[in-house]
Amino acid sequence: MANDFKSRPAELKPREKMARSPDLASLSNEELLAILLKTGAADCDVMELSSRLISLFRSTRNFIKTAIDWRALEREIEDYNRANPGRRILGVGRVKLFELAAAFELGRRGLTTADDEGLDDGENLPSDVRTVTNAERIFRYALIGRGEQENFLVLPVTARFTPLCDPIFATRGTVSSTPVHPRDVFREAVRWGAHSVIVAHNHPSGDATPSAQDLGLTRRLVEISQLMAIPLLDHIVLATAHDSRPGDFVSIRGAKLVAFSSAAPSRDAAPRQAASPAKGPPP
Repeated sequence: MANDFKSRPAELKPREKMARSPDLASLSNEELLAILLKTGAADCDVMELSSRLISLFRSTRNFIKTAIDWRALEREIEDYNRANPGRRILGVGRVKLFELAAAFELGRRGLTTADDEGLDDGENLPSDVRTVTNAERIFRYALIGRGEQENFLVLPVTARFTPLCDPIFATRGTVSSTPVHPRDVFREAVRWGAHSVIVAHNHPSGDATPSAQDLGLTRRLVEISQLMAIPLLDHIVLATAHDSRPGDFVSIRGAKLVAFSSAAPSRDAAPRQAASPAKGPPP
């Protein structure tokens, strides 16, 4: 039944069960989610709500991956409710969407290790982007757990090539593209008072070869950077790692695929796993 939560024995309610348990292993996924949700709705108590949410995504893992993006979860629930008017998901408003997204994002950041992506621990990340491989490591670390969709990142830097902040996700797209406008890039540069910027995006396919659209966007960004007097140092394309192998990457500047007008950081050795010598930055 969808409304029998109040009649449940206390020992079967999630919070009470959690209080008595030595660890969380004895709680089901639905019970753990019910604790986060706190309440249900008149026709859908919190345990039924948990069950419907997990059933919608066919697994807890898929639910969590979607819920990190609260807008995506909101759309999925709206679509489900239209298709299932007799078994709607009720009681999940914006506040709960925000709380779920925040909880799962914290978990992702805390439990996803750099080792999973073949990277160093975040505490050992480079302090500057004077070399292409330094920039690649910083961007790739920011993408941990996000490689299944294309993401476009902006890194504002100082005149000494030190990052002013962590890479900023300007846009998040689909498995094959991410829409980005130059204003998304230079808005962040201006906001951080950047001397210059480096941008990057990932290819979930595992192939770092820049597309014609990638090169066209880069040319446009170079043009805008001249008008803004905020140099674009590079555009790095990162292949999402597959089968526990480090991903390839391409420096569009290093590969001389687009003419950059600004002075560049020093160009270092070829990337860890270049698909061909032409793809990596020159020595």
